[in-house]
Amino acid sequence: MVMSATTPPIVDESERIDPGHGRGLLVILGAGASVDSSCGGGGEPPPLTKDLVSAGAFQPEVMGDNPHAVPVIDALVRRLDQRDPATSLEIALRDYQALGTSNEHVKHHLMAFRFYLRELLLKCSDSILRGYGQRTNYTALANGCYQWAVDNRSMVGFVSFNYDPLFETACATAFGFNPLHAPDYVRGPNAFVLKPHGSADWTYRHPDAEEYHKGRRNPKEYCVELGEPETTEGLILDFLGPALEVSPLGSTSGSVVPLFPAIALPVDNKNTFIWPSEQRDLLEHRLARGSFGRVLIVGWRGVEAHFLELLIQHITPQARIVVVSGGANARAEADDVFANLGSLVGPSAGRIPQPVGFDAFMRSDWRQTVFGS
Repeated sequence: MVMSATTPPIVDESERIDPGHGRGLLVILGAGASVDSSCGGGGEPPPLTKDLVSAGAFQPEVMGDNPHAVPVIDALVRRLDQRDPATSLEIALRDYQALGTSNEHVKHHLMAFRFYLRELLLKCSDSILRGYGQRTNYTALANGCYQWAVDNRSMVGFVSFNYDPLFETACATAFGFNPLHAPDYVRGPNAFVLKPHGSADWTYRHPDAEEYHKGRRNPKEYCVELGEPETTEGLILDFLGPALEVSPLGSTSGSVVPLFPAIALPVDNKNTFIWPSEQRDLLEHRLARGSFGRVLIVGWRGVEAHFLELLIQHITPQARIVVVSGGANARAEADDVFANLGSLVGPSAGRIPQPVGFDAFMRSDWRQTVFGS
């Protein structure tokens, strides 16, 4: 399924989404959710951003499969090894990206790094899903939230900032969502799924690539050879799962177009969306103001200002806001999330920190915590 990132919004009244003022539920998922998504700790979870270049079960294999990513991975590891508290992976990658103004090879390293990230996250996700027959903490979350929306004739909006497909897999089993069918993300009426930073299952058609005959070139190597494009604005998104090439429309010659991962590189100054325009249009044009009176945040830091600007009109000042965080500094991290939300959290809002981690939260009476009486 193909969607254009430049398609203008066409919204009539029949397409508008209005669950009633404050009656909807918003669930926002960050990396802290996927890292704690396994039921009982089986498998190799997708790493947190800071651990994307750390040694793990699949990291050596994936790095070996993407040799042109080794220079950027090496630079990031060495920079992080200095243990400067002011330097994160996002800052280090931004600085490496800036080297491309003078070093023409950086664009090849960054394109290969996209493939490295995609393959690493897909392998980790597969290990989690195989360990428990696709049962994860996301399963209970997706199923329970959807059931609440149906029972209350309301709506749940899921927003995942994670590249991995673990949550979409749970939605597929819970309510028939198809992550490779673009309209399913925004169809409703009881649920929608948004991925502002892209997905390991999504790909872009490279703007500089020419069609080539299937089998004569490796599509990944061809994209790495072409390098990182100057911009991803306006590129065509393909929802093709693991596929790395697509046959051009009307082709009978066996020629194909190479694809590269549609994910936002994890730099600290990323301020653009990877999602297709239909997903952004849902928040900007289709969704009624003040739709959400309940908000659940799991493992998300709330630092994406460009997303918060879109969201602010949809959360009521009295919203019940639950923040789930984990780790040694879980309570401080929850406080930071509330601070980052800023004006999204009105003075009369219900602030409910849950510094217990995602797995423990899902083993508690989480429905009562989220939905209340």
